[in-house]
Amino acid sequence: MTFQINKPEFLFADLSYKINGCAYKVHNQIGGGLKESAYQNALEIELKNARLDFVPQKQIAIMYFDSKVSSKVPDLIVDNKIVVELKRRRRLMPDDYEQARGYLMRMKLQLSLLIHFGQEYVTVKRVINEVI
Repeated sequence: MTFQINKPEFLFADLSYKINGCAYKVHNQIGGGLKESAYQNALEIELKNARLDFVPQKQIAIMYFDSKVSSKVPDLIVDNKIVVELKRRRRLMPDDYEQARGYLMRMKLQLSLLIHFGQEYVTVKRVINEVI
């Protein structure tokens, strides 16, 4: 008897793969231990080289009825589908995941990539908005 396991399609697989590749290129070129802004700038260059459409530092308004009370600013939004949040600290923390989920909920998007530029290597974690 054979059982087939139904696996859901990997959400935005091709686009995610391209973004991951850009992040690895950045780390391979400039290494670890730099400020987050250096990785942001370098990743933007790589995304342009890969001909990916993105918006850096887009403000997301936090509304209370008809009044803007605050705003959030994700690092990058790629192809109006994936929120990319860059981190440069010792390790990813639970609040990093919550931040990514918050962006997804507010923007009504499905996928965020948390890209951690560590001293030795890059780690990419996928955060899915399951509410949509």
